[in-house]
Amino acid sequence: MTQLWTVSTATLSANLVAANLVAQQCRHASVAIGNFDGMHRGHLALLQAMHDRRLPKPWIVLTFEPHPRQFFAPEAAPFRLSSSAQKQRWLAEHKVDAMLVATFEQSLASLAPHTFVETFLVQALQARHIVVGENFVFGYKRQGTLETLREFETRKAFRVHALPLLGNGNTPYTSSRAREALRAADLDTARTVLGRSFEIEGVVQRGKGLGSRLGFPTANIDPGNYCQPRFGVYDVSVTRKQARLPAVASFGKRPTLGEGLSPLLELHFFDCSETLSLYGETLRVGFERFQRPERHYESLPALQAQIAKDVALSKAYFANRSFSPAPVSARGEKRSAIPQPS
Repeated sequence: MTQLWTVSTATLSANLVAANLVAQQCRHASVAIGNFDGMHRGHLALLQAMHDRRLPKPWIVLTFEPHPRQFFAPEAAPFRLSSSAQKQRWLAEHKVDAMLVATFEQSLASLAPHTFVETFLVQALQARHIVVGENFVFGYKRQGTLETLREFETRKAFRVHALPLLGNGNTPYTSSRAREALRAADLDTARTVLGRSFEIEGVVQRGKGLGSRLGFPTANIDPGNYCQPRFGVYDVSVTRKQARLPAVASFGKRPTLGEGLSPLLELHFFDCSETLSLYGETLRVGFERFQRPERHYESLPALQAQIAKDVALSKAYFANRSFSPAPVSARGEKRSAIPQPS
């Protein structure tokens, strides 16, 4: 399992030196740097390069929380493609030894690029190899560039590995591109960028029971800071512990019930007994297909009739397809999927 450490610029060196285990495992490492939001195929290419170039262990990913965009624009619409826990899990799958999370606060935002390199990479980590994308920028007002890192390379502080942007055609795989696709309900493009279906992970909370009264009980999840796909109805695969289950989901503000409601992800399982035991559990919801946009209905019976149609379409979709597509590596190769329930 990839280990997780969180540090701030004010206490970075002290934290690492005081904890001998952390110091031993983090130092003299090969370090990939970035936000890694969504762990898309461009991010995976950095990890693949560490493997292909046989860079020395330990392998560490240096990332930032909160996301710098969230720090500078806290009122912006939700945009996250992954949580810190998801990133840690995906990094473990790629044999990364540790995820070092730098707390993105004012002291870090104000750090001059050379000071960032000296503090994090040279003094604290004593890094041997740095792996970044060719467009990597960092430090105060994003003034640090690849050339800044190269300056330290000439001093033999570490070796820099700058990778060209990965993409299809002339369009690179980026988190921004994945977000744009999700907001347009273009799940195929989002899947191409991410290398897997977009997932929202959250805890099932109790609702008002309307779904049960309509004959379609739901498990409800607050999307929190996740990027919000286009409001509507989706066919989804839900990971519960080690099993994946097909479901139909409504994501949106439920206009039939009134105005001003917060976005909510509502899951209806075809086996309704699944819903009853899920309260308080953490589920991973993969968006597989967009069915239709969210609509306002004049009455609850009209909404009920439409839900019945949505469920029928979703059942037909999953009857003819595997609802657990294998994730795709940075090279476009399929990896083995989570085992299907029997």
